[in-house]
Amino acid sequence: MPVRTKAPERENGDPLVYFKGTTQEAGNIGPMEIRKAFGIAGIRLNDEKQVDALKKDLSGAIAFLQHSEENRSKGALINLSTGAGVVNLKVSLTEKNNVLIHQQPAIHGVRKRVNTFDDLKGLLEEGFFGSIPNNAIVSPQRKWVTSWAAFDDEVMRIARRDRYSVELMAPPIMQVRPPEDIAERHTFEPDAFVHHATPQQILCVNVEFQNGLSKEEVEMKERFYRHALKRYEVPIHFMMDG
Repeated sequence: MPVRTKAPERENGDPLVYFKGTTQEAGNIGPMEIRKAFGIAGIRLNDEKQVDALKKDLSGAIAFLQHSEENRSKGALINLSTGAGVVNLKVSLTEKNNVLIHQQPAIHGVRKRVNTFDDLKGLLEEGFFGSIPNNAIVSPQRKWVTSWAAFDDEVMRIARRDRYSVELMAPPIMQVRPPEDIAERHTFEPDAFVHHATPQQILCVNVEFQNGLSKEEVEMKERFYRHALKRYEVPIHFMMDG
């Protein structure tokens, strides 16, 4: 199954490593290919049991996706504990029934220390440093803001009540184990603990606006964030609450 690399969404980010091939190629993937993919991503796999466990989980994820259209629309998560942390992978089936596998980021909701906007800029400038357990969540879905990201009524008016999350490509060093039930394990969204992510491991920023804004207010906010965060060269995704 071909191992490929893709340029990162942000200019100075790390390259993205992924597999894309037929279900047969996915089933026949060999240990060397698995090690190669993880090696490109900077993660060494030396334990044969790790590779065997990953192949077993991959087969289970593909079977789960093929079972129904509902499963297929969600995608499936599998994970592997390594010396660098827990690597989470999303498995999807394309319209042409090819298998796509790539690392899935952990999503951290920005909490208030100084004010949420300056806290966000601090993360983009210096990287992420976690000290609170369960400071992130891993989900089959991307581009959303976690429920515990902070509201801030004291920040500058243009950013008031906006909430933020960052998507981190650094593997969590701990996360909640998925349930054993096959129907649940591939869509389970585990809480996770990310200890550190460099600025280059911040994949993107998600900005959530409160409902009730006019079209003009939304456009004004989007212009503000694009200008204010331009220097960090990070993709920004905008969304409304709910």
